[in-house]
Amino acid sequence: MAPTSLSPTEQAYWSKIESLTNDLLHELDSGGWLKNKGQLASTSTHKALGQMLEFAPRFNGHSVTAKAMSDVFADPQKAQQFTDCLVGLGVGFTKDNVANTWIYDVFSMFIESSEMLKNHLLIILRTDRRLLHKNRFKVRMTLGQLFKAIEEVCPKHGAAFTNEVNVELRNAFSHGLYWMKRETDQSITFFRVDELGGKEISTPLSNVVTTISKQLMLTYCVEEVLGNWANAGSFRS
Repeated sequence: MAPTSLSPTEQAYWSKIESLTNDLLHELDSGGWLKNKGQLASTSTHKALGQMLEFAPRFNGHSVTAKAMSDVFADPQKAQQFTDCLVGLGVGFTKDNVANTWIYDVFSMFIESSEMLKNHLLIILRTDRRLLHKNRFKVRMTLGQLFKAIEEVCPKHGAAFTNEVNVELRNAFSHGLYWMKRETDQSITFFRVDELGGKEISTPLSNVVTTISKQLMLTYCVEEVLGNWANAGSFRS
């Protein structure tokens, strides 16, 4: 169920992702790629679930502060008040770099949410080598490797699901392969490359922020759907 605080547009996106995630899980289940109840209760998986529960407060706390910062900079008056406050401390903030406290935190949140999404999926996917078909999932996988494997084993819903996450953008953040430029109209353009010397890809920074906001919603939605599946006993016995 979508949080009540979402806007109509956000609620529509949540509903879309919720339906897509359920469809993906059913396809994974029909292919035998989901752990059964016994495997989920194994010592290693049980320990991993416990550790994920320890991660959650840190992730949720970061989400709250990231949203608060976004709300500040969405309001010109509040943004000016925040800027004046930090500049007034006399510790190095200027009117031109205060916004960095927000934008770099947003980028960091994107990396964290991508890892949370990946780890939640890996916990419920079968990674053992006793599968009759070629083992596609491993305990240690990058986000790109995981999504490629999901697309291979889920031809019906895999691509639609993985297309909701911009892996290339996540990699640019992780490897520092990006920069920003203020244009003459004061808008900011975001640039990234897949590798040094590669093709430069540009987009308005506002589009990047929108992508990140949707990513956070996707991660929370997947977490909720997985919880619903577990509570309903939907994983195979």
